Amino acid sequence: QLIDKDCGYIQRTINYSIIKNLCGCIVLSNSLHSIFEGMIDKNKIYTVSNGVDNQYLLPSNLLNEKQNDILKTKQLNILYLSNFIETKGFKDVLQLALLAKKNMENRLHFHFAGRFFREEDELYTRTFIDNNNLQDYITFHGIVSGEKKKQILKECHIFILPTRYPNEGQPISILEAMGNALAIITTNHAGIPDIVRNNINGLIINKNNINIQDIYQYILYLLKDRNTLKKIGTTNYQIITTQYTELQYISNMDKVFQSVLKL
Repeated sequence: QLIDKDCGYIQRTINYSIIKNLCGCIVLSNSLHSIFEGMIDKNKIYTVSNGVDNQYLLPSNLLNEKQNDILKTKQLNILYLSNFIETKGFKDVLQLALLAKKNMENRLHFHFAGRFFREEDELYTRTFIDNNNLQDYITFHGIVSGEKKKQILKECHIFILPTRYPNEGQPISILEAMGNALAIITTNHAGIPDIVRNNINGLIINKNNINIQDIYQYILYLLKDRNTLKKIGTTNYQIITTQYTELQYISNMDKVFQSVLKL
């Protein structure tokens, strides 16, 4: 998009020429191969999926504790962990919290963590919470990293990212959530369908038709059926620990370089 839409003719021509002669291009998922189609031979486009840093992966000795918490806790913690950009869907999650309050469903609590890029978005969020008296339903954590981020991932049960962000790739936050045994609610956007399947890893919603009521009903379903929530969380954890670890990411990247060097 940068080259085709923002570059002038000469700069675009130079970029196409350079990319065409590269040894290879790397994308995060198979769905993103289209980024370089028409620029380079398709056999030179490689996929290397994101990997979860070891520090943000739930230790295996804590998995049973997380599974028991899913079954026994009275309150489900729902996490939005991303930048506060409107097309990432944070306003939709705020509406979910408001819907929970209107239905007096105090067994749901929403956690927001991330960075604001615009003052207008931060003002909207804080005003929305204050005007609707959502302090008992929402906890705003700001930018998180290190131990605080690990603790939030450990304590939450459902991750939500209703994104239609134009520059979306393969959100690492989804993989981190899966690596902490969370169920996922997200959209069929960008490279997400390559890592999240409907009713297996959670709920996939149509990015062009985000229905808050449908999402809310799915959350209530998981609130009631804890065994299903536990099963989804366990499945997600197993997927990450067998396919998306830090070591596997490095290994997959190394394979690409080794393959290119043999050409």
